[in-house]
Amino acid sequence: MERSAPADRRAQRQRRQQLLEAARSRYSALSYQEKGVLVDELVELSGFHRKSVLRLLRQQPADHGGPPARADAGHDSAEVGKSRRYGPEVVQQLETLWEASDHLCGKRLAAVLPKLMTALERHGHWQVDPDLRQKLLRISPATIDRLLAPVRSAQGGQHRRRRTRVVTGVRRRTAVRTFNGWKDVVPGWFEMDLVAHCGGRMEGPFLWTLVLTDVASGWSECVPLPSRDGLMVRSALQELQTLMPLPLRGLDVDNDTAFMNEELERWCAEAAKPIELTRSRAYKSNDQAWVEQKNGMLVRRVVGHRRLEGPQQLERLCQLYAALRLFTNIYQPSAKRIPFEESDRREGRRPRRRHDQPLTPADRLLRWSGLSQQHRQSIEALQQQCDPVDLLETIRWNQAALVNGESEPSSESDRSASTQDLDAFLGSLRLLWRQSDPAKRGGWDAPKRTYRTRVDPTLGCWPLVLPWLMADPLLTGKQAMQRLEQEHPGLYLGSLRTLQRRMGEWRVTHAEQVVGQQMGAIRDQENSQLNSNKPLRTRRQLDG
Repeated sequence: MERSAPADRRAQRQRRQQLLEAARSRYSALSYQEKGVLVDELVELSGFHRKSVLRLLRQQPADHGGPPARADAGHDSAEVGKSRRYGPEVVQQLETLWEASDHLCGKRLAAVLPKLMTALERHGHWQVDPDLRQKLLRISPATIDRLLAPVRSAQGGQHRRRRTRVVTGVRRRTAVRTFNGWKDVVPGWFEMDLVAHCGGRMEGPFLWTLVLTDVASGWSECVPLPSRDGLMVRSALQELQTLMPLPLRGLDVDNDTAFMNEELERWCAEAAKPIELTRSRAYKSNDQAWVEQKNGMLVRRVVGHRRLEGPQQLERLCQLYAALRLFTNIYQPSAKRIPFEESDRREGRRPRRRHDQPLTPADRLLRWSGLSQQHRQSIEALQQQCDPVDLLETIRWNQAALVNGESEPSSESDRSASTQDLDAFLGSLRLLWRQSDPAKRGGWDAPKRTYRTRVDPTLGCWPLVLPWLMADPLLTGKQAMQRLEQEHPGLYLGSLRTLQRRMGEWRVTHAEQVVGQQMGAIRDQENSQLNSNKPLRTRRQLDG
């Protein structure tokens, strides 16, 4: 329908106003039934809602001292209803009191208003009329918040006392799985976690270990990462899919941003067979009890709590995990706990705990009827070809290399010294593992600025740093800055943090390349066992 012109709409409003004024003059003298008939007629003629017609009929005309009658429900210029209880003068005084209270909320401000007004008057900071004072004392907490909402929004939230909780969209979309959510689970559902090799100090670059544990069979994988990054985690998962002898059906992770990101969510959804992504509750480590137990048994007990950094220690860690995964999954049996039944409950005592027959993860997978023939053959080949003595020697020698730094024990004196250091190191692992109790850190990180406010000072030196970084992906920003200072003294001072950020962005972009190099060492270890029955580093090779 064609819209009416403004002149026609004004004429229509005037006719409605005249009709309502004529009806209002005789409305009060009518009986109850006659009022109902009149209201019905006005609803048909004006098109107003019945409640709007009643409200307009009960208003006093403008010449009687009341507010002017509203001519149209959509006309914004007319004043409707009763006058405001708290006018601009109340709001002005309330803003003054709010400033003097250091921006309290409405409930707390209403409780302190009597004392606050008395104190301000006593010290000569504030004077107010008695009537206005009574209005301020009668005002409710909800009304205080409503009246102060404009001035609070104008300040842009600068005086918030609490940081808002940041919940990403990925975290909201990811389902929560607790410890009791693993009943009747089949192989292929993994719990995943990250272990930091920081030595109790989170500053600077250091190595991380990505741990995956199959809930049903106990098959575990450890992958060293040069940094904690979501793209590197995704790249490591892509490599592990071709290495593990079982399909990847689901991943259960914690609330770390390395896992709760759109890259991992998209990768799980776009896989050939979609992978279900779930998460644990915040600060509830028992929800991931399977992988937390492997963090202690496979990482802390073998590697310890010392700080690991640099490409040499990354290579040692790759070789250690390459032998450890085969030794643990093929030659280390474990007994799984059987869920409680009614027969296990005993009066006055704890329920009886029962465990099944101890089996290795490889044996548990071979007993699973859903295992494919290709994966079954690969597991059987590993069981026949892997030498446990050689694998254990490889683990011990790489532990010694991690203890002694970058050098590898070669001579007789170095071997005897490394053996003594290794014995002391291994003797302290259990104590360190038992004493380790990661502290829970609360609070929420403030949002970081993502744009630049000045010219990037590393634009000139980046063409020099990039070849060094490609040759050594674990090159730190401090090492690159020292090298720049040696070649170009005094030219690039003061841009260390910017250079570190730029190098970190490059590592994220080339995460697949970096992780692929590390996974090559793990594949070489498995191929070495299948082809020659010997690991990459053994005592016999070192003696030769």
